[in-house]
This record gives sequence, C-alpha cells and structure tokens, in this order.
Amino acid sequence: MGRINLIRTSEFSYHIVARANHKHWFGLPREQVWKIVERSIKFAYSCHPVKVEAFVLMDNHYHLLVKTPDKNIDEFMYVFNKSFSLYLRVETNMINKMFGGRYKWSLIEHPKYYMNVLKYIYRNPIAAGLCFSAEDYRYCSYYFIVNQQSFFVPLSFDKSLHEDVNFQLWINKEPKSKCRENLKRALHYRRFKLGKDPLTRKSREILDQFHF
Repeated sequence: MGRINLIRTSEFSYHIVARANHKHWFGLPREQVWKIVERSIKFAYSCHPVKVEAFVLMDNHYHLLVKTPDKNIDEFMYVFNKSFSLYLRVETNMINKMFGGRYKWSLIEHPKYYMNVLKYIYRNPIAAGLCFSAEDYRYCSYYFIVNQQSFFVPLSFDKSLHEDVNFQLWINKEPKSKCRENLKRALHYRRFKLGKDPLTRKSREILDQFHF
C-alpha cells in the first residue's frame, strides 16, 4: 500500500508522534535523550523554521504540536528525525533503525480539538506515572513555559492562556478514561475527528468533558 498523501497547510496545526523501534526504550537516560532532542530540533529549525507549539519526550516516543508557515512538515520532520536517529546511534552504539517507521500525523482543524490535544500532550507524563503535575515534568515545553525559561527554539503559544490559573488546573485535572481513549483514537485520523462527523453532538459532549 502506498503512502497516504500528505495534507499541506499553513493554517492548522499537526499533531506528530514518533515511536522508538518496536516501541522499546530509547536506550539512554532521559536526560541524554533530551540533549539529543535539543541538538536535533535546533538543527531542523535552522533548516526549516516552523512554529513549535508543544513538545514532550517520553521514554520510547515523543509528541509534537507544530504549525508550518511554509507548508513543509515533511521537510522539517525529515531533518529532525534523521538528526535524532543519527545522534541516538552514536550515543547507543546501535546499528538498527531508531524509529519504528515513519512519524504519524493528524491535522487539528477545530479550536476545541486543539485545546484537548494540547492537554493530551501535556498530560502524557502524568498518564505514564512520570510525574504528578504537568508543570513538574522537565522534558516538556510546558515546563519551560511555566518556569519562564527559553525552550530550544522559539515556542508559539498563547501566553495569557498559559498564565491562567484555571487553564493550569484544567491541564492537571484527570479526564475520564473513555474521553482519553476516544481522543487517542481520533488522533489516528489524518484529519482529527471523533466519529464520522467531527462536530456531531456526541463528539461535542466528549470534548466538553475536557474543556475548562
């Protein structure tokens, strides 16, 4: 089966996820992998400037929320993942491929969907038992925002929203497991959607349980 055609846009954000080969651990302490992320994303950004909106590193995968003013998500991701893989090989002395296939992407075309995907990304470390609150996880762009630190590349985010206490409380509020699973399934679509119609009453009800 051929590759699904890429949807190129500068208007909407992409949710990107890439997993280590066989979903195994990256093979290095998280701090070392984070330094590789820093070098790789800086290099990719210097080649193809994009608007990084959120990034989180997990033990065997990462999530990225990004906009592409030049409609070139494929070019940015090619440089980023190639650099990431190269540095991992050097550091781990492994010869096998580092990622278990191409990155997965989903286009987020509705504001409410965007908010809930953002929450999903920020809460990934909590769901994995790596921290108790999103702002405490050092390997996420949200940590840099909350602590007013510069990220590796310029972050594109709503400053007033992230400073809102209600937003921070909402991020850390655990959603119902059904809601989380529905959102994860929706991210498998090239255009993020819940059910056949992304704006059905059922979809709105599911998302309203997330929204603050």
